Amino acid sequence: MTRSPTGKRTGTTMLLIGALVGAFAAYGFQVVGGRVLGEVGFAPIGQLWTVFFFVATVVLVPLEQFVTREVSRSRSVLGSDLFIVLRVCSLGLLLGVVVALVGLDRLFGGNPIYVLQITVLMVGYSVLYLGKGVVAGARRFSTLGWILIAESVVRLVLAVLVLWLFPSAVNLGWTMVAAPWVILTTRFWRHDRGGSDLPAPEHFFSGQIPGAAASQMLIGAAPAIAAFLGAEEAIQSAVFQTFTLYRAPLTLTYSLQGRVLPGLVDGSSRVRHKIVTWVAGVGSVTVALGGIVGWVIGPEVVAFMFGEGYQPKRIVASLGAGGMMALATSQIMSQALVAQARTRRLAAVWMSGVAVAAVVLAVMPGEPDVRVAWAFGAGALTALVAMTVSAFLVPLNGHGGVGRGPEGADPEHTGSAV
Repeated sequence: MTRSPTGKRTGTTMLLIGALVGAFAAYGFQVVGGRVLGEVGFAPIGQLWTVFFFVATVVLVPLEQFVTREVSRSRSVLGSDLFIVLRVCSLGLLLGVVVALVGLDRLFGGNPIYVLQITVLMVGYSVLYLGKGVVAGARRFSTLGWILIAESVVRLVLAVLVLWLFPSAVNLGWTMVAAPWVILTTRFWRHDRGGSDLPAPEHFFSGQIPGAAASQMLIGAAPAIAAFLGAEEAIQSAVFQTFTLYRAPLTLTYSLQGRVLPGLVDGSSRVRHKIVTWVAGVGSVTVALGGIVGWVIGPEVVAFMFGEGYQPKRIVASLGAGGMMALATSQIMSQALVAQARTRRLAAVWMSGVAVAAVVLAVMPGEPDVRVAWAFGAGALTALVAMTVSAFLVPLNGHGGVGRGPEGADPEHTGSAV
């Protein structure tokens, strides 16, 4: 167990273990489901996961970051911002249902049971992400690690049982619905003990949610876009499994950013500058390595994991791997903007990537999966460049740490968080 300079246990080691176990268990779920149901039968689950991941990163990750940020400032979120939290959760629920309804025929073969599943799924994960934010903000990182393990392992165990006894895509969907409720065993609300007199950052979500929506169009929309471009179900599943497998670094980033954010909130401009510099340097190397490795062995790795029917084209694997490393680097650097509540600048960065991806998708000829891969790669690199510039500007031109208490109020505005 790692310790802070004061000698107190931080729980960072347990959080890292939880993130790794959670990632492996999540991929175990996809491997088991993909092999048992086949590339055609698994397609609805791939799309259900895509819709969930889209809504979670657009709405629930910003919610978790807001809660983490405010609880780390010793501010009571449940006491002061319960109405805001409920509004954001309701937005996530509405968005998930709308996406499922609009894509019901194309994504789910017209089966309305998936609309019900996404409804219950979003309610459960709204509670889970709220709880994760409270736990991270209270710096109980060991507990956060156990939450990551429990959620993913419960889903995997239930999936194995269901596919053994009653194998079907619909039944597998219900295992996804059950997993997030493990958060209730932590009684996370006990850790929201701060005051209610501190100001909240004004317009936090009005910048964060559009930015998250733009980032998710890059990160997780590839399978759905391929479907709307006319790709067959087998190609949809291949795109889903490829991009989901290569999303491992980004998945770990989402799990671990709760450990980074409280330090950035409290830290000085010099600390943030050092972190951003280090991340930018390491990230640039990993982007190049990701693209090379994806080209050399990427298709074979996907085929080994999920079966020959899921093997992608070599260019799709290369662009997918390199692009995911670019987005993982961008996500880590984005925490410097979140810590200073510069969420509107964050939105502009992600939107620049989406704009480039949209242009490439429109002009690029070829098959749906290849077009999607080129658009993804171009958009991811654009976002990385823009995020690097923006993250450097905040430490150089921004204020010091926001700190705890009224004297550490946000440098831009205070007031309503929405």
